[in-house]
Amino acid sequence: MTFRISTGIAFLVGETPSEIETIRKTCTNLYDLRSKLVYGSIDVDDQRVTEAADRVSDLALRAMEALYRDAPDLMGYKSTERTTMAVLRRMRHSATDAALDRLPGNTSTDRNADG
Repeated sequence: MTFRISTGIAFLVGETPSEIETIRKTCTNLYDLRSKLVYGSIDVDDQRVTEAADRVSDLALRAMEALYRDAPDLMGYKSTERTTMAVLRRMRHSATDAALDRLPGNTSTDRNADG
């Protein structure tokens, strides 16, 4: 479950492959911290808990914003299906961008300037 949630959030929020991976790892670490808190391995007063709560709130808001802005149709799917669809869409868009970048005179800079 941690992998599915962290991957889904990362693909919704991240812009680049390295940012997606960083966000995925961050989500995994936050979930691990949550588990330690729930099972009593760390104290609620631990500074890491406060920092993690802020980070979770930020990521959750960014994910909801991206979902409503970029993929409102995914809201009707179950969470497992929604994650799969978000990942597949991002992969399809990345592959399309890479193919367009290989065309003579057509760079991502040119596409970004147009729209």
